[in-house]
Amino acid sequence: MVKEQEFYERLHVSPDASPEEIKKAYRKLAMKLHPDKTSGCAEEFKLVTQAYEVLSDPRKRAIYDEGGEEAIKRVSKILTNPSSQNKPPPSEHSLAVLLEELFIGGRRKLHISRKRTCHSCRGRGGREGGATEKCSSCQGSGVKKMYQQLGMGLVEMHGTCQDCQGAGCVLAAADRCSVCEGQRVAVESKIVEVEIEAGAGEGSKIILVGEGDQLPNKDAAGDVHIVLKEKEHKVFRRTGLDLETDVKITLLEALGGFRKALKHLDGRTLVLHQPSGIVVGPNAEKLIEFEGFPKQRNPYERGHLYLIFKVDIPERIDPSLCPKLEEILGERMEIVLKGDEEEVNLMPYEGQRVSGDREQRWGGRNTPGGTAQDSEGFEFGESDEPPCRQS
Repeated sequence: MVKEQEFYERLHVSPDASPEEIKKAYRKLAMKLHPDKTSGCAEEFKLVTQAYEVLSDPRKRAIYDEGGEEAIKRVSKILTNPSSQNKPPPSEHSLAVLLEELFIGGRRKLHISRKRTCHSCRGRGGREGGATEKCSSCQGSGVKKMYQQLGMGLVEMHGTCQDCQGAGCVLAAADRCSVCEGQRVAVESKIVEVEIEAGAGEGSKIILVGEGDQLPNKDAAGDVHIVLKEKEHKVFRRTGLDLETDVKITLLEALGGFRKALKHLDGRTLVLHQPSGIVVGPNAEKLIEFEGFPKQRNPYERGHLYLIFKVDIPERIDPSLCPKLEEILGERMEIVLKGDEEEVNLMPYEGQRVSGDREQRWGGRNTPGGTAQDSEGFEFGESDEPPCRQS
């Protein structure tokens, strides 16, 4: 028997509905109520999405069935404000993920180290009933003084002694646990499973409640924060919900159309069709709607996929083909010469432009006598210009 049925009524399902029935009902309502639809309603869509986020998660659904919406709010408050509990601060780990995993979601396993109650001494720190001695760090006060520089002076700050956890005394060295050395906690390793939601991105944080450090005098174990790091992809680049990729085409395809295959992040193959008669210029951009990233926790809202076309123009062609090209593309524009013009040759250029550097500008190198040589071996000295050559 569930405490409340409000979330079930929003999706028009019964409290004993299966996960598949809940998913199917949400999809039907989301397509009808999405704000982009003519029949859509933003407020109702928000309520339906809220209900689905709870009922599609087995743990959240169990909390809702037992305590209703108020129980969900209490749990959310604890997750977003860990300081509300007497627990250690969260530990943070980074997880590098592929763009494909962020696009479709998935599960990963991560090896973490954490402090847990020592099993050897059962968290006592040593032999039961063992002798104690005054803590040398706090001199038995349980409080440790710290000083912090503030302006021209020092500020005295008091904090709980971490060596004795505020008790003022520690177990004698002879009675301490050989595993934890009297600390009552020992480091252990664990492999945790991380669920990556579709639509997550760089810096997205996944919280594993209670999987962090467990320290003495704390009511609960700390949390683990997994921060996602997006790996660079060879084909696609991501900006928010949008994706972009470069598509290489030949000059013939740019002028006469093409059909090309593009493998998407989810494994689907998209067929790109450009009809004949429409020219695609270098760096031209085309758009495929709603083939970008899904929005996290709302997979029915998606970005777009942008295609940037890179035209492979040949360096040389057979000069005998030029008349045929003129027949197709039209004749080249001729200029009228007066007779006093100077004709120059266009040379291939590769490299980086350099300005204000005399030696690099003239293609020479420094020589021991303060002179320079150009590429043909002529030497010149301190002036900015090379010597005149006689023809």
